[in-house]
Amino acid sequence: MSEKYKVKLGWTPRPVHPKTKYANSILPTVHKEYFPVCQRPDKFKEFFLQERNRQFDLKTKAEKLSSQVEFVRGNNPAAAGRFLAENFVAKGKQDRSTIERNIKKLKDKQEEAAKLQDELEKHDNSLFKPGGRFLLRGRGQSHASNALQLENIRTLQRSISSALEKLEGALQKVLRLYPYQETAKQSRKDKVQRRKKVKRRENRKEQGAKEILDAIAPNRKGGPVTPANIDTAAVKGLSHRLFVRIFNALEHEQMTTEGKDKILKNLSSTCRRLVNQLASKGPLHADCIGYCEADEECPVNWECAHLLAELELGPGALAQTHRFAPWETGQAQVGLQDLNMDVLKKCTDAKTLQILDDNGCFDMEASEVVCAKLAQLEGECDCESD
Repeated sequence: MSEKYKVKLGWTPRPVHPKTKYANSILPTVHKEYFPVCQRPDKFKEFFLQERNRQFDLKTKAEKLSSQVEFVRGNNPAAAGRFLAENFVAKGKQDRSTIERNIKKLKDKQEEAAKLQDELEKHDNSLFKPGGRFLLRGRGQSHASNALQLENIRTLQRSISSALEKLEGALQKVLRLYPYQETAKQSRKDKVQRRKKVKRRENRKEQGAKEILDAIAPNRKGGPVTPANIDTAAVKGLSHRLFVRIFNALEHEQMTTEGKDKILKNLSSTCRRLVNQLASKGPLHADCIGYCEADEECPVNWECAHLLAELELGPGALAQTHRFAPWETGQAQVGLQDLNMDVLKKCTDAKTLQILDDNGCFDMEASEVVCAKLAQLEGECDCESD
């Protein structure tokens, strides 16, 4: 079979993309089985490209699902690996939230695997003649591909079921060792902690707003922000990644109505859209923990991403994307040698730091240092309450 003829059938010379590489690998088998059925290169190519897309998309989904499950079963502090051991040692009542979160993740993946299996089984059934005993002519490779993916998914489902069973047992063990008891003292501490979180959040908002105001109105000298002292070029140069700080600056007590209108008028279209959406939806994100459906429009996602960037790259570093969890970005966890201790020492945002740790952004050694910082922040709140 000449190269020119293979190109007519859907073959790609010097393939680079994984999909084209996969297509080239299955072309000889598909051609051997299906070409005698259609006997026309154009008809064969149409069928081959459709089948290539279907098989590769399903293969990619199955591989992605498998990698996500393996991440949940891993040994990073936010994963379930430690709890899957037969005789794991419970470290404290905080293990409960970690186990429950991973149970939820695995159940979600179990549903995805069931949907993928159902899709494959329906397609595989369509490859047989009425009665379900004999394959249609030319569909042997499609059936073999389906059978391989179905076996992989069934293996994955068995792995998920086994992990869920062990996690349920681990959860019961933690609940026995650390039963939840609401006492007056604990309730008081929780109230104080909530007040301190609100205070830290307000301080963070104030600091971010002042940084924006100093950048766009450097000559205001602490006075109100009016159109006369606004630097239009500085406003136009603001990155849309700072939209949370820009929103806080627009709501600042020193901002005049005229100044606010001028700033909104000169913001980039993307930044203006994000600021306006935050103005209408902002309060909905108060309880976000890094899984917000608003995605890039969620300020909590951006706060987490910015703090992680500073912890890894140093003070003032800005995240290039709102995604921060390793299981989403594919980036390696931040190690102890890469952790900026100055940023961690000055950090007062316990909520954001906790979200980063819960999502497995730090390796084991770095996580221990971060947990020590979280314990210190919690201890400061306890001391102030006493």
